[in-house]
Amino acid sequence: MKRSFFGSATPAFKYAVSPHKIEDIPMPEQAMLFVDQPKNRDRKYVIKIGDTVKTGQKLNVFDGVEATTISTVTGTVTDIQTYRSDYGQTYAALTIKTVNDDMDEAIVALTQAPALNTLSPYSSNLPGAPNLSVFEQYASAIHTVVINGLDDDLLVSVNQWAAQYLTSNIKAGVGFFKDIPGVKRVILTAPERMLSVVNSSGAEISVIEEIYPKVLPAFIMRDLLGTVLPAGDTTEKHGVTFIKAEAVAAIGQIVSTKTLPISKVLTVVKRDGSCQNVRVRMGTPLKSVFDALNITTQTGDRIILGGPMRGTAIYSENIPVLATTDGVTIQNASDIPRVSTDPCTNCGECIRVCPADMPVNVLVRYLENGLYQEAKDLCDLLSCVECGLCSYVCPSKMPIFQYIKLGKYELSQIETAEEQDE
Repeated sequence: MKRSFFGSATPAFKYAVSPHKIEDIPMPEQAMLFVDQPKNRDRKYVIKIGDTVKTGQKLNVFDGVEATTISTVTGTVTDIQTYRSDYGQTYAALTIKTVNDDMDEAIVALTQAPALNTLSPYSSNLPGAPNLSVFEQYASAIHTVVINGLDDDLLVSVNQWAAQYLTSNIKAGVGFFKDIPGVKRVILTAPERMLSVVNSSGAEISVIEEIYPKVLPAFIMRDLLGTVLPAGDTTEKHGVTFIKAEAVAAIGQIVSTKTLPISKVLTVVKRDGSCQNVRVRMGTPLKSVFDALNITTQTGDRIILGGPMRGTAIYSENIPVLATTDGVTIQNASDIPRVSTDPCTNCGECIRVCPADMPVNVLVRYLENGLYQEAKDLCDLLSCVECGLCSYVCPSKMPIFQYIKLGKYELSQIETAEEQDE
């Protein structure tokens, strides 16, 4: 995916068809769990090196902070470090030497019936990381739940696989959302070729076109629900929340079996472009996944969490599979599209390809110079849906997508600081 499209409209990228076969990755000898750092960085760790953890255990990590993390493995804590991610996000990274015994699967059973208030604090640990807190935050104002049966990036097919092959769990998950006060509609979006499978889900089915990026929430809101999102608005402000099919299946598993899902599916995109879906214990380092698939990375290769359009490059194979990890893409050093600091040539390709009709060529000039408020006020920065098409077609190879994501982050930091000063 290195060539640009010149003199055309949006490139007609179609989503990949999910393979039926899925490979189970063995339990790793060492796992890593990420726990959000509290805003107060002075808080002390409660958990210590040498402590034992069990699968399904609620982990108290910081003094005075309620546990919101569930261990996905059984073993002994061997290291605690701070991991810094993109855009200022920091985590406590717990390294655990795992044990693979009969108790590992037995202790994940729930002792009470699953309900919204009991699952919400831990929902970010479930496969697909559903944000169940929105139902409490908006106090019954959420009237529509949209389940995405396709994935939000190319080549990745996790949610498509879940919608096709986890049908009984999907149906149970749909029932869970229908029982939430205020919810009137549960919609499952899927391409026409999947209708025979998803029709039994118990949800209202909406056929979605398999052309990228029409599966992103802003376009579903516009094309299927008839609502154009104002710049900067969330779908929840309009009474709609989006949940991934894998997340619905995870909730359905809890409802049906009262057991916590501790594994998730991800798509591995190999150097040659071939894709393979695997099921892996959350917390497994990517290197363990690569080793199981006989993939060897070399100096200069790029590892991307996600797909080729919206993914984020990482610097280590030791990053674990998280609840949000739907895919990992490996690019050969010789195939990595170059990124340049060359100036914009004003060719207009980014404008023609932008599905949000933004003046991208002008926007990027403000972002290059750190003029984030001007980018918002004059060039509709917050209207961007982050599809990555502008970077794909740019003949100057400017990192427009990264400029936009950084601009949104910096703007949010500025606005937060201003609110705190008032």
